[in-house]
Order: sequence, then C-alpha cells, then structure tokens
Amino acid sequence: IMEKRSSLRGWRERGKRMPRQNEILGIGLIAVIFIAVMVSGFTGSDGQDSTSGEQLQKETPAPVTTPPPSEETQTPPPATAPTAVSSAPIPAPSIRIDSPENVTYDTSTPLLSFIVAGSGLDSVLLSVDGGENVTVPHDGILAKIDFAKGNPLFIEDFSGGAKRWEESGDWRVEDGKYIAMDGTSDFGDAGWGDYIIETKQRMTSGRATAVGIRWNGDRNKYYIQTHDSYANLVLYKFGKDGYTDLTTTELPGVAPNDWHTWKIVVNDSKIQAFIDGTKYIEYSDTSPYLNGSGQLSRWGDTTIEYDYVYVYQPFTSNPHNLTIFSNNTAGSSSSLTVYFTVNATAVNTGDGDKVGGMRETISREGFNVTLTRFDIYTGINVYPSTYKRSQYLDKKMVSAITLTVKNVGDQEKPFKLDPGAVILDEEGNQYEMKVYPYMDNDLGIDDQIKQTTIYPGVEREGVIYFEPNVKTSVREVTLFLYINGIKYEFAFNPYG
Repeated sequence: IMEKRSSLRGWRERGKRMPRQNEILGIGLIAVIFIAVMVSGFTGSDGQDSTSGEQLQKETPAPVTTPPPSEETQTPPPATAPTAVSSAPIPAPSIRIDSPENVTYDTSTPLLSFIVAGSGLDSVLLSVDGGENVTVPHDGILAKIDFAKGNPLFIEDFSGGAKRWEESGDWRVEDGKYIAMDGTSDFGDAGWGDYIIETKQRMTSGRATAVGIRWNGDRNKYYIQTHDSYANLVLYKFGKDGYTDLTTTELPGVAPNDWHTWKIVVNDSKIQAFIDGTKYIEYSDTSPYLNGSGQLSRWGDTTIEYDYVYVYQPFTSNPHNLTIFSNNTAGSSSSLTVYFTVNATAVNTGDGDKVGGMRETISREGFNVTLTRFDIYTGINVYPSTYKRSQYLDKKMVSAITLTVKNVGDQEKPFKLDPGAVILDEEGNQYEMKVYPYMDNDLGIDDQIKQTTIYPGVEREGVIYFEPNVKTSVREVTLFLYINGIKYEFAFNPYG
C-alpha cells in the first residue's frame, strides 16, 4: 500500500500522468479488502448476523449426542415435570369404635358409636346381621355413626348433601342443614314395614310442616302435621278418594320457631307421634297401610330447616353382629365387625304390653328405667313451707318406690312423671302417687326424684311416694309409671 501511495505522489508531481492498468487493479484490490474488514467488524467474529444465525439454527440444528443413562447415572425428573399417577397413595380410612366388643346390653338401643375418618372418603356402609347395606353420610373426610337410637334403616345428616332425596319444589343444603322452601322431598324404601322416623326440624317462617309415613309412591300415606304454628298436631290419612282427619290434639307450650325433635312410630296398625319426647298422638287404624317410605313436606310461605333424619327399628333381644365398610377415592378400603347381645330378660322393647319386675330394666323412648327397691316409711314430715320446718303440717305413713332413669339418647330430654304413677294390688286397692313440695322422710332427707331435663348419658335416682301405704297382706302389686306420656309397667311382690 505504501508503495502505491508513493507511486501516486510521483504521478501527481510529474504533471498528473494517467496511471497504468496494473496500478488501477491494485487500487481496486485495496478498496475490496478495506470494505471486507469493515463488514467483519460490524457483524461479529463468526461472520453472520443474528437473523441469519437464528434462521440457520432452525433449519440445521447441531446434533447433540449423550450417552444412554445407566442405573448409576439416572436422575429423577425435575419437580415441575408432570406425572400421570401420584407417588403417594391415600391410606385406607380408619374405623374406630367407642364401645367394647362382645358385650351384653340391657337395652334395645345399645350404646355403639363408630367414627370413620380418612382423606378422600368415598363411601361408608353398614350392615346388621348380614342384612342390606345402609349408606352412612359423610363430608369427604369424616362419618359418625351412633346406634343409641336403634338398628338403622336410613341415616341422613346432610353433611354430604341430599343426593338420595327425590325433591319436588325448592330444596337445598346449606351449612349442613336441609332447607325446604317449597314442595316435598321423599326418602327411603317403599318396602319398609314397622319403623321409627326421627327428625330434628325448625320452622323459620310460616305455619305448616308435616312428616309423611308409609307412602306407596302414589296417593296412599299418613301425614303427621301442624298447620297452625304448633297449636295443634293432626294425623291425616290420604288415599285415592282424598284425605281423612283421623285424630287431632293440642300442643300447649310448643314454641313454633324453636328446634323440635319429631318421632313417629308405626307398628302394625298403631301410629304414635312424639314431639321433644312427649307423646301427643296414639291411633290404631282399622284398615291400615302396612308398608311405605317417608316424606318431608311444607306448605304456603313456610320455610323449614332439617338437621337430620334417622329411620330405625329396635334391636331384637338376640346376639347381633354389625359390620362397617368404607373406601376412598384411591380405591383403598377398610372394614370392622363387632358382636354384641341384647339381653332378653332385662329389656322390654314392645309396644307397652310387656311387664318388668323388681331390679329389671325397661327401655323405651331413649330412657332406661329400673325399679330398684320398695319401702314403707313409718312417717314423713310434710311442711307448709321451707321457713317452717320446725312445725310439720302433717305426718304420713307412705309407701315408696326407688327407681333410676337413664337418658341413653344423644340429646337432652325432658323428664316428667305425667300423668303420674299408680299402684294396684291383687285385692283391687289403688295407691296414688304424691309429690310433696316441702318434706323430709324419717331419715331427714328429701329424696323425691327430680322432674327436670336429663342430659345424654346421665342417670337419675330418686323416690316416688304413694298414699296410703301398701297393705302388708298383699303379695302382688303392679306399678303403672308414665314418663312423658309413655307407660312403663312393673309387677312384683312388695314384701317378698
């Protein structure tokens, strides 16, 4: 280049003589080299711009070779990699029983209690003595089963919705409550015969609510209904020709907007209806419907909430076995079987016709009642008031029955001796129950049984007094005891 520049300077000094052909070619070569250097600096050392490079990689990717993984070199996929099946399966549900196995109960409603728990709980079933499976409701995690009411045919607490109900109208489940805005909702089996329906409900607005029994799916059924905000309770019989009012009774003091427990007992031709443990209806139909399912109903602008519905039968006085089966959404399952016996010599599960004896227990309507002793008091002091215990109003000779009453249900129950109790002896004499507001016996103790609410699992003991005292000559007496309108009958020798 320096030589060419010197040549050019000489050309100019010689009067600007035209260069020769080889000199022109050299200048062109210099220009080409200069342009190539400038372009290379602009595009980078690899000789290609970004656009052409990317396009090249897409069209002709460089091959990548890796050796096949061995057992030593294999590594698990990263945590974000999708997997078709979880590597941690859901364990089988757990089943726990709160009562011992192989026990003997002196009640037709044994205190058996199960809890089934587990993630992804799919179904919980129970079977008594190998019979038909009964579905137990659950919320996907937990199911609770309480047999204090008896041998279950249908259990619903709405923890898992109301999938088994046939609804007509506006019904919904909200916060574990079944809410009725309009129409009817049907449940159960048309083949049910004798059974007990218990439901806890509250009327939040309006005036009319009803429970249907022995419904054949068409027109035949019975309805237990209040249509006037618990002023009256009515038993209706529906058929193809309309309906008949079979019997009506007043409901004194039943608050319309409180929670109330309804219990309806159907046994052959006899129908009984209880509200909060008090019997208001007992009726025997001369041409009864003997089978049918259940139905909930409301009318007009009434809104009702249901907390649970339970259909059951008393356990018979025999050995029994009970199996709980559960599974989850992963297909894991578990089961548990227990055995127990209902003692026939100590239990009265009938309709009021059977009789107990001294130191025997009769179980009805959630109470176990046991007669424990009979006494004659030579005198008790009866006072006009608590302020005049120094002066007794009267001194009486009375007979006394000591008894225990235990609430074996799952909620508190009122306990009232209504219409009271009487004793009849073999000679035809009658002895009346007496309640003394202020008294003490010759031991200085007021031990009259307290007629107030009894809570679940609580046993109360006390005395019932009778006037006059039972004659010492008799050898057979019968005690007729009424608790909340339910009769308990005991026969015994008072001086034996």
